[in-house]
Amino acid sequence: MNTDVQWILGLPFDLTGARHAADGLREAGVRERSVVFATPNLNFLRSSSESRKFRDDILRTDLSLVDGMPIVWLGRALGVPVRERVAGSTLVDLLAEPHENRQPLRTFIFGAEGESAQLAMNAVNTQACGLIGVGALNPGFGSVKELSSASIIDTINASNPELLIVSLGAVKGHAWIEHNRDQLQVPLISHLGAAVNFLAGTVRRAPPFMQKTGLEWLWRVFSEPRLTRRYAGDALYLARELLTAVLPLMWMRLWRGRRACEIAVDEVPGRPGLLLVSGALTADTVSTLVESVERLRSAGADAISLNFSDLTYVDCRGLGYLYELVYRRIGPATVQLGGRNRTLDRLMRLHRAECLFDQPVTSVQPKPRRVAPAATAAPGRNLAKDRGSFEAGAGAGAVAGTERRGVDLTRPH
Repeated sequence: MNTDVQWILGLPFDLTGARHAADGLREAGVRERSVVFATPNLNFLRSSSESRKFRDDILRTDLSLVDGMPIVWLGRALGVPVRERVAGSTLVDLLAEPHENRQPLRTFIFGAEGESAQLAMNAVNTQACGLIGVGALNPGFGSVKELSSASIIDTINASNPELLIVSLGAVKGHAWIEHNRDQLQVPLISHLGAAVNFLAGTVRRAPPFMQKTGLEWLWRVFSEPRLTRRYAGDALYLARELLTAVLPLMWMRLWRGRRACEIAVDEVPGRPGLLLVSGALTADTVSTLVESVERLRSAGADAISLNFSDLTYVDCRGLGYLYELVYRRIGPATVQLGGRNRTLDRLMRLHRAECLFDQPVTSVQPKPRRVAPAATAAPGRNLAKDRGSFEAGAGAGAVAGTERRGVDLTRPH
């Protein structure tokens, strides 16, 4: 199955189906491997464009799934083969399905309004299902720091959960998760605010046909009128992105996206390995870069610099791989990106991907010698030490044995 990471207008997305993702997450929970996962929708894209802190919190997740039909449509317009949306509430429903050969995931619910967290836990525990509530806590109002006291973290850890569902509002909730993830001894952590309300029965989810046709927002506006302003802002953001980013990228993809990608390696004694990338870095050519990076790592390089001064085009899959290198730390070597040109600058702006080049690249001037590229967690609950040790499936362009953060999604769904 293709589990490639794609970059869509400022955020990464792991392409997989809902059931496949749920199975991978359940397995991660059973193995007690730390995974923070997110389900970005259109409002996430908008919020990430307005808040660098929120964007960085999402970039640091281990799994990022496509939630919302607008993301599906945007991705397909940009050439991303999105198969389906994976809503957070759908994931929770799949995790809650009973299975005679599996123990229920121990679940703690943190946040939500009023008694929603307690109601959701009660609803889970009154039926035989794949989840079992072990705690619910509404901390009330406060800053991220105020909601991160030792007593709160101890209360969560003491319940020994395998799944922590946070409901504080997307921006605040992900900030809280990132602030506390090293102290939380919980394998699976995510912000799934709407899912808590659905479990509690305080809000009804839209009918399936509205979910599939992109009309769920209309249902939610009628169910929760307070969301009207949010959806109006999202609609304006979508219109702006279509005009200023999506249409220009579609045009550039039509005219530039078919050029080949060539890799040049400059081997300088005593200096970090340098790859000069020229041509087009796309879904069809990214495997060439992957193989070259892995070849340097196999040779013992502890630092790799990628120079893109001669790059003429990059698509969503190419940016997805660069994101993995920078944020998910594939393998032990550190990677730096650099070497910009005018065309690449414009592409990065249109893709909302400037953040990938925040780190400077080591500059090496000599003309490179071109080289053709070659065709388990520790036991216990010290999950903070397991971050970054997750093995993900090898999708198109991935190399077997590559160590990366993520979820094992290699089994077919």
